[in-house]
Amino acid sequence: MRVEAERWFEFLQERFEEVERRPKHQRMLGEAYGRLTVHLDHGGIGQALKQLDWMRAETQFFASHPDFPVGPADG
Repeated sequence: MRVEAERWFEFLQERFEEVERRPKHQRMLGEAYGRLTVHLDHGGIGQALKQLDWMRAETQFFASHPDFPVGPADG
């Protein structure tokens, strides 16, 4: 899950910069990723999934982007 989260985080961070969806969306992305990692570190898988679901939903706005990550996460 952490590898997938890192992949979505990096992808969204770049897309938000391209479309100037900052600082609000950048902050929300950082908070979601931070919460996800804390929950993973402390066994809160369900809560981590909620944060990952938010990132997945945000990526759908950029589904046609050529760098859109597809397929299962490596690692």
